[in-house]
Amino acid sequence: MRSMTGFGRARVPVHQDVLEAEIRSVNHRYLKFKAVLPDALKPMEPELEEIVRRSLHRGAVQLTIERVAAKTPPDAPRLNLRALRSYARQIRDAQKRLKLPGEMTIGQLVALPQAWIVDREDADTERALAAAARKAVTQAVEEAAATREREGRGIRKACLAFIGRMEDTVRAIRDRAPAVVREHQDRLLERVRALLADTSAQVQDADLLREVALLADKCDITEELQRLESHLREFRRQAEAGGEVGRRLDFLSQEILRESNTIGVKANDYAIAAATVNLKADLEKVKEQLENVE
Repeated sequence: MRSMTGFGRARVPVHQDVLEAEIRSVNHRYLKFKAVLPDALKPMEPELEEIVRRSLHRGAVQLTIERVAAKTPPDAPRLNLRALRSYARQIRDAQKRLKLPGEMTIGQLVALPQAWIVDREDADTERALAAAARKAVTQAVEEAAATREREGRGIRKACLAFIGRMEDTVRAIRDRAPAVVREHQDRLLERVRALLADTSAQVQDADLLREVALLADKCDITEELQRLESHLREFRRQAEAGGEVGRRLDFLSQEILRESNTIGVKANDYAIAAATVNLKADLEKVKEQLENVE
């Protein structure tokens, strides 16, 4: 069992820079992916989404990648010191030979052609950037998946605690159920005999008991209890097995609610009705936990 809430971050060096990938996920019915990428990586969005989808299968997932530049970005202009030295030497030589007055300033030098160099990213740099993006996203996804696993263990523990309480409640209902049928049968028999006492109709005891038993069977909840116990066992098995169980547990919780409602109505007994209220209260706590299960 895994939570849909997770966070992961990874930093990968690329040339003089660092590529930082961050994954954040929260609960969502399906997998909803959003990416915030530098312009240079936007063509890679489908590929990066596929990396995410291989590990995260439900939740609203946002991938953010930032390129943290070095102190001097690779495409920022920088002084061409070799050219400046050459200019300065040639200018001083010309002044001596031509016997020209005047002082040379740095402002004059940096205004000369080729005094500045602008580095441009080449194909090798682009490939390195793409490789760094894949690595950073993979590492961030692994960390996010690990946090979802850890939180999922807490959710499983909470769910199984409530399921254990519900199993105890169902056992109490099962213990009470036979007495409910007998009491209902006795009440029906007493009412019918009271009605017959005021009439001249003759009814055989065997016939009367058979009809009363048929009516009393309408409050028999044996089958509903069997199904409810089966659903609770399956819920426990799925939760302990792990994996992508969110939707299956959602379905089982709906079936548990259905059987609980049927038992409460069909039994027509105060003690069982009160027990089903407790069942549904615990089930509601379970469903709150399941909202964040992958």
